[in-house]
Amino acid sequence: MDLVRTVSFIIGYVLMVGPPRAFDIQASQNRPDSELYNKPISVILLVEFIARSGVFLILVTSLESLAGRYFFEIYNADMITGILILAGIVHAITFFLVFQCLQVSSSSLVRLYRLGRNFAYSILPALLVFFVLLHWQFINQVQQPDQSFVKTLFLFTWACFLFAGLLEAIIKQGIPVGLGKILRARLQG
Repeated sequence: MDLVRTVSFIIGYVLMVGPPRAFDIQASQNRPDSELYNKPISVILLVEFIARSGVFLILVTSLESLAGRYFFEIYNADMITGILILAGIVHAITFFLVFQCLQVSSSSLVRLYRLGRNFAYSILPALLVFFVLLHWQFINQVQQPDQSFVKTLFLFTWACFLFAGLLEAIIKQGIPVGLGKILRARLQG
C-alpha cells in the first residue's frame, strides 16, 4: 500500500495536482546558508510551484518530442497541459490561502482546503475520459472527429467529479493524508 501511495504522490506532484510541500521544505531549510532559510511560506510556495512547473513542462516537451507534433495535436496535449497547470495553480492558491492567510478553526480550514484540492483532483478523471475518447476516434480513424462532443463529455465528467468532491469535502472529517508531516502535525496540535 505504501508503494501505491508513493507512486500516486509522485504522479500527482509532477502533474501539478498534488499538494505542495512548502511547510516541509521550510522545515528542511534550517541552516542559515540555505537558500530558503527564514523565507516566508509564500516565497517557498512560489519557488516550489516554479520548480514543479519547470519539471512538468520538461516532461511535456520531452513527450512531445518523442510522440511528434502530429500526435500531440490529435490528443490536444496543449490544452491538457494548460488544464493541469490551472489545476496546480488552484491547488497552490487554495493551499496558501487556507493554511497561511485564513484564521479560522482547524476543521474549517481542512474543509476549505478539501474544496480546492478536490477541484484539482476532479480534473484527472475528466482528462482521462477526454483522452480515451480522442484515442478511440483516432484508432477508429474517424475522419471528422466530434470535438464538441468530447469537450462536452469532458465538462460533464469534470462537473460530476467536482460534485462528488464537494460532497466529500462536506462529509469527510479529519486531516487529509497528503499534506505532509509538518502541516499535519501543526493541524493536529
